[in-house]
This record gives sequence, C-alpha cells and structure tokens, in this order.
Amino acid sequence: MQEAAITEINQPWAKDLARVAVTFKLYGRLAFGYTVKPDDDFVGELEGESRQVIRKIFNTFWFLRDLARYWEQCEVIEPKSVRDRALEKITQLAQRYHLDLQ
Repeated sequence: MQEAAITEINQPWAKDLARVAVTFKLYGRLAFGYTVKPDDDFVGELEGESRQVIRKIFNTFWFLRDLARYWEQCEVIEPKSVRDRALEKITQLAQRYHLDLQ
C-alpha cells in the first residue's frame, strides 16, 4: 500500500488563481460616469448608453453586494454561475416584495 507523500514543485505560484473574470454591462448614467477600478481587465467604450466591463473577482458575495446599489443599471453577462447567482438574488428580492415576475 502506497502512503501519501509531499512533492516539491519548483515553479512560481499562478497569479490570481483564486479569481474569476466576470463580464458585466453598465447602462445609463452608470455607464457614462464609470471610472476604472484596479481589478478591471477591460473597460469598453460607450456603445449607445451601455459599457461592458470585465473584472477579476475573488468572491461573488462582495461583487454582487457592490452591484446591488445599481441593479437597475447593470447586468451580469458571464460566467453563467455568477449570472445565475445575481438572478437568484433578484428573484429573492421580488419574492420578498410579493412580485410576480411571470
């Protein structure tokens, strides 16, 4: 029977391994007034009244908490897991206020 062993790897740790790139779109005044954040990988030009942003995040809770002030002016595009989490939050809010979304 083989036992567990520790093997040394002589390579640098991968940078931002714990982060995921999230694409989201900003609309209206938020798109016009957006300023680049340190974790932004890409900030697109204005397209009509919207702007696309790609940001690396390490925690969906804090990311969605930051966006919560602007729900009506933003949309999470990808990855699907983060978009689904945002949709879950919005659905819970609608249920709290007894709104029928169908």
